[in-house]
Amino acid sequence: MKTRHAAALGTAIVIVYLLTIFTHGAAHARLAIEISAAQNYFVWGVMVIAPLLALMLLWTSLQRIGLYLLVLSMAAAIPFDLYFHFVASGPDNALQQGSGPWPATFVVTAYLLLLFAVAGVFAGAWFLRSHP
Repeated sequence: MKTRHAAALGTAIVIVYLLTIFTHGAAHARLAIEISAAQNYFVWGVMVIAPLLALMLLWTSLQRIGLYLLVLSMAAAIPFDLYFHFVASGPDNALQQGSGPWPATFVVTAYLLLLFAVAGVFAGAWFLRSHP
C-alpha cells in the first residue's frame, strides 16, 4: 500500500508536530516548568520517538505499520496534552500562564500540539481506511 501521499502528509505532520514539541519544551525550560519522570518518559517515547519511527516506516514497504504507529502515538498524546495543559491545575496548565513572549509561546504550542495530534490521527486513519 505504499503511497507517496500518505508518506508525504504523514511526514509533514510529524515534522511540524516535532518542531512544536521542541518549541514547547523550550518554553517549559524558559518558564522553569518541570514535568515528572513518568511524563518525561511518555513525552520522549510516545510523542517523540514513536512519531519519528512512524515517519521512517511511512517511506518503506512497512507503510501500513507506520500509519498505525502514527495513529496510536498521536491518539495517546491527545488525552495527555488535554489533561496536563488544560485540566490539571499547576504551572503546566496553558490556561494559567501569565503574559509575555514565553508564556504566549507555551500557550500557543500547547494548542498546536493538540491540533497536530488530531491531524495525525485523522490523516493516518484516513489512509488506513481508504487503502486497505
